[in-house]
Amino acid sequence: MSRHRPVALVNPPDLDAVYHNVVAVSEHLGLSYIAAVLRREGIPVVLVDADALRLDEAEAIRRTLACEPAMVGITLTFRTVDPAYRIAGRVKAASPDTHVTVGGQHATFAFREMLGECPALDSVVRGEGEMTALELARAVLTGSPLEGIKGLAYRDGADGVALSPPRPLVKDLDRLPFPARDTLDELIASQGAFPLVSVLWTRGCPGACTFCNTHSFYRLGGGPAWRARSVGNILAELEQLGARYGLRYIYTTDDNFIGPGELGRSWVIGLAQALIDRDLGISFEVDTRADSLDEELLALLRQAGLASAFIGLEAGTQRLLDTWGKGTSVEENQTAVALLRRHGILYSMAGFIMFSPYGTLEDVAENTRFLLRLDNATYWNISQSLRLFPGARIIEQLRRDGLLLPNYSHSMAYGYRFRDPRVGALAQAIRLNYGLEASSADALHDYVQITTLLFERRLAKMGLAGIDGPDLAGFRQATAACLREMYQANASLVLDGVALAEAGWNPASFNARAALHRGQLAEITDRTKEAFQRYLDSVVALLGGAA
Repeated sequence: MSRHRPVALVNPPDLDAVYHNVVAVSEHLGLSYIAAVLRREGIPVVLVDADALRLDEAEAIRRTLACEPAMVGITLTFRTVDPAYRIAGRVKAASPDTHVTVGGQHATFAFREMLGECPALDSVVRGEGEMTALELARAVLTGSPLEGIKGLAYRDGADGVALSPPRPLVKDLDRLPFPARDTLDELIASQGAFPLVSVLWTRGCPGACTFCNTHSFYRLGGGPAWRARSVGNILAELEQLGARYGLRYIYTTDDNFIGPGELGRSWVIGLAQALIDRDLGISFEVDTRADSLDEELLALLRQAGLASAFIGLEAGTQRLLDTWGKGTSVEENQTAVALLRRHGILYSMAGFIMFSPYGTLEDVAENTRFLLRLDNATYWNISQSLRLFPGARIIEQLRRDGLLLPNYSHSMAYGYRFRDPRVGALAQAIRLNYGLEASSADALHDYVQITTLLFERRLAKMGLAGIDGPDLAGFRQATAACLREMYQANASLVLDGVALAEAGWNPASFNARAALHRGQLAEITDRTKEAFQRYLDSVVALLGGAA
């Protein structure tokens, strides 16, 4: 094959529009890092991030084939297995000599099933992808054998699968080039506005939660479970992004921002202090664990620009936290939320498992009361059931306990039964009612919270907070009151569902109750928009007067 034929890297479209109404989507940094590594070695790459760019499958396939690639690498999750298979099939049908590979955490642990299910696949990249993708691309472009490429599963004969040894993790993340930003450039060109900007500061997670495959994914190649880029390397990328895009708000895609022990803590302190000293004028979000937070650390991070922290609390009862292997207590989780509030940092608990196959109706009720106490009973949180990710330890536990479905496969995120069928019936009913009204309310919730926080910080920095003029506090409080109404409406739906289940499950009765709830959410959403618009108008007036 000619070395001039490029490699196409594809992120399939996620077809669930409701999901995208809630979850902010930006560039796929995994593919962007692979693209940067390949380009550094002189291999041309075309990035097709269909999910971020909202491309349908047909357009994703058209762009992929248009570059006449020698190799196509597709990343996927449990949500995008089917579109990934279809894209692979179309590529192979149109260009039989193109090598098609897939990768990501899902593919890493389901490689045998995927090679069996999708004849168009030639290989699966397992574990961290940069170096394996580079060696694979070199082999494909030169017609060399695949033997000896670590971190790869590939076809061996008609029905066989060859599996190479795992590839060691990238020990020094600073040796990786900054990720390619093709998708960000295209987002700006198409939207005419500043889109979401993602960065990755660390890799890995020291936790070993039973429902998660992240720990297993990074331990596959040995070495430390958590690694961090140097502070200088991070600052260099942020300054580059700021000069090019006018960077103001970034989303970190780290599995766990704060690493284990003194090593992790001292690194965070060093980064925070450097951000304060450099005064780049950015705000950022992180993902971390509740037991990693303390008063001193949050005070420093708040000063450095931390605006929001995603913390996976997962449950409001200790029994379920122990089932998930969290290594935290309900009290620790509540303390973490209180600390974030005290320092004016938002907290997201989109990491929550409302319905467990091991849970009782009382667990559901207590989870609901827990979310309500913490002002985070969004519909997303109150509707989430355990999802099965290939490689997660909970799958084998469910199998041992007779709760895994006999026909379970890697693409069945809900391939289990509930120990209490009433919990399962309620979980399914609430999930099926997750429609436009609920997703719109959740999207508005997220937008209101982060926008208010950023405006308040800007006003405070300009010395305008609390001055005479527009009743910002009143409008802000009115908006917050509307959000609390949302939480209460969501919580009441679940608690009423628990009561219906205890009395003998009646789907028609619950559907009628859910219809009432959807009407409530639509009405509350309208009032929230009105209240928040008054707040925005007042902020704009105040900033205009100051200018």
